[in-house]
Amino acid sequence: MAEQLAAPVALVVDDDLSYRVFMRQYLELAGFTVIMEGSGQIALRRLEQQKVDVLVTDLFMPEVDGLELIELARRGFPQMRVVAVSGGGTQGDTGYLRVARLFGAHATLQKPFSGSELIAAVAPERAAPESEAKPPG
Repeated sequence: MAEQLAAPVALVVDDDLSYRVFMRQYLELAGFTVIMEGSGQIALRRLEQQKVDVLVTDLFMPEVDGLELIELARRGFPQMRVVAVSGGGTQGDTGYLRVARLFGAHATLQKPFSGSELIAAVAPERAAPESEAKPPG
């Protein structure tokens, strides 16, 4: 009898609940087990407690922002895939997504993005045409 492989684990970090839920829905459809956190500080503790295959983080969050989270995650867990997402914060500046690449993000997404764009960034090998629904906001 063949052993069933465990689903990959995605940690979704965003202070916007509607985006966390949107990303969770698409990642679960793609076969991921999803953990959601609303802050970078809590996400750092989660990374120390549980194996995570992919981190999806917003850049603009209180306390520990996404850039700091990316830097610390890449340093502590170099094999983990990292995807940065941002709507540019209050300034609407998406230049931070370029900076996220310098901090170690493998892929970036500008909000709003579709579910299929999310899957293509998180797991390119799993990407398939999906609904182009975008999250509220």
